Amino acid sequence: MSPRVAPAARPARWPESTTLRTVFVGAAAFFLIASILIVLTGGRELRLARVGVSATQAGRPAVIGFVLLLVGSMLVPPARGAGAWFAASCVGLILSLVSLSSPRRVGDGAEYLAMALSLADGSAPSVSGAVIAKVPAFFPGDTGIQLVDLNYRGADGRQDYTHFWLYPLLAAPFVRAALANGVNPVYGFVVLNIGLLLIAMAVLWRRAPPPVVLFFAAGPILWWVDKAHTEVFTFSLLTIGAVCFSVAPWWSVVAFGVAAAQNPPIAGAMLVAAACGFAIHGRRNVRMWMALAAGGALAAMHPLYYYARLGIWSALHGAIDWHRPSARELTAVLTDLNVGILVHAPFLTAAAVAAVLVTLWRAPRRLVTPEHGAALMIGALFLVGFSQATNFNSGGTPNPSRYGLWLLPLAVPFFSASSEVAERRWFRALAAASMVWCAVTFAPRLPDNYLKPDALASTVWRRWPALDNPLAEIFAERVAGREPARPPVATSGCEKILLLADPKGVEWPERCAQTRVRPRCSQPGALCYGNQVEDGYDFTPAPSSPSWLRDRVRER
Repeated sequence: MSPRVAPAARPARWPESTTLRTVFVGAAAFFLIASILIVLTGGRELRLARVGVSATQAGRPAVIGFVLLLVGSMLVPPARGAGAWFAASCVGLILSLVSLSSPRRVGDGAEYLAMALSLADGSAPSVSGAVIAKVPAFFPGDTGIQLVDLNYRGADGRQDYTHFWLYPLLAAPFVRAALANGVNPVYGFVVLNIGLLLIAMAVLWRRAPPPVVLFFAAGPILWWVDKAHTEVFTFSLLTIGAVCFSVAPWWSVVAFGVAAAQNPPIAGAMLVAAACGFAIHGRRNVRMWMALAAGGALAAMHPLYYYARLGIWSALHGAIDWHRPSARELTAVLTDLNVGILVHAPFLTAAAVAAVLVTLWRAPRRLVTPEHGAALMIGALFLVGFSQATNFNSGGTPNPSRYGLWLLPLAVPFFSASSEVAERRWFRALAAASMVWCAVTFAPRLPDNYLKPDALASTVWRRWPALDNPLAEIFAERVAGREPARPPVATSGCEKILLLADPKGVEWPERCAQTRVRPRCSQPGALCYGNQVEDGYDFTPAPSSPSWLRDRVRER
């Protein structure tokens, strides 16, 4: 008689952890009770401390419920069956946050929508006046939309845009579906963004534990999910590329090639990924050569299109000022109190630093690999590229620079090198705290902010002005509340002042008491900060990009 074979165990549909089940039941009960109370009270808002729910914003209970679920999944040991609940909770959190927002233009969103509308109709991405006239209707109340630019008109009379059409092309089918159903076409971009982010997180899920996935799925990228902007597109492709560095570098090359078609500077990352792949798999690897050919062809679409249409290699050239960057320009995207991504993602930053330090202590050789070298080299290339921008204090962001998002995926190889650390309770607690932080500070409904100092920066400038001397452009525009802003500019109590000298002398803000400045700060064209001290001001040169300083001197 043959031995009896035990039936295969069925996958768990319910988390085995008692604690996680308790959290799930608690979250579901909160959502149900809040919904019933809303209905019974006629839709009036109910508040408990600072948490409010209302019939007109029913997504709030959902957000709180999914946050509780994700916190619970991080604070209990990994359990069989918890993965499906974790993934569903991530998706639910993203959708709930998006439901509380509404379509609006940020940054160059009007350009992307205009191109998508043309492509959805089967027309060329270079659009006619008829399409330009339609766009403002989808951003009601927005009077700042500027789409006409005679500098980018082709020989056929049709206008091209500063940004490339690949991202709008991917959104075009969803835009067309939205229009067919009477929905604002911006939601077509929302569907595309969520899809791209979920694909990237699915790829990351195969190589990283849940806490690492949560850092990226519910990180700073949340704010851009409901915008017609390329941030989710770029972030997702860079994440896929970073995950595949060691296991399938050919996909890294292709992913970076697609991203480079929209943003040409990423072509450098594609070449570094190719070098990493050849170092791991050898120079004769056929897949690497095929990937390099495909990635190169994709990246070449951008310059070839603009050269064929307009006789230039890229319409982005006007946003670049090639120069030797200062240390402050190189690090602004990382550490500036207003635009630095590490400042605005503190828990992710702490987790990455802790993971690297633990690995260095226990197994430092894990960090000496081609993929870690590639991540560091790409990060250096990105920082140099960011420093060449003519606009450091750019809009279309809730505070930190959009470019900082490019750097976050490069942390993936360093998390992978310390996979056992990711299962520690303190690491999972950091992931939960990061998710809560980002759900609040990067909620999609929040307005963009680039003409107001961050609370931390404002406090430092008023109380300890000498501690932070940011790029002059960032200080001037955020303190003055306009773009561009011309010195002199000062904080409300004149604790920190930005001065620009000209042949006539140094002009001071009218409300601030004048004092004698250093000789080096009184030379024509000198840009200096005056930081308040007990007996007056201490003056120090203010760092600035050359293009911003040239423009301010020309205005004088």
